[in-house]
Amino acid sequence: MHLQKIASTRLANQQIAGSAFTKVNELISHMGAIQAQDYAMAKWAIGKRLPHATDDSVEAAIAKGEILRIHLLRPTWHLVAADDIHWLLVQHDCSITIRMATEGAQCISRRLHQPDSQTSRLRVLHSRR
Repeated sequence: MHLQKIASTRLANQQIAGSAFTKVNELISHMGAIQAQDYAMAKWAIGKRLPHATDDSVEAAIAKGEILRIHLLRPTWHLVAADDIHWLLVQHDCSITIRMATEGAQCISRRLHQPDSQTSRLRVLHSRR
């Protein structure tokens, strides 16, 4: 395949060269998730793909529960369609999230020189799996 064709196909599949969707939740469902280091950039990624989307329309979709703002795969923000959350969690294995939270709590406890009571609570959750 020619490099130009690869690039144009990728832009089309990523909904950047034009979107087939009009609703935020439909776009996110098509993509599987929108992931970014911070929340503002996750919203920017939606706006890049849905030119008519605004900050208010993304916030409204979250407020209505159409999309969810979570840390699904790692400690970065993921916006996922509410209708997809169940299969995403099954595929993901929730224990990964619990392990990441435990590690994060341990790191914060060390930095703040605090007892890791939160870490202990997270270990209990993890052991129940």
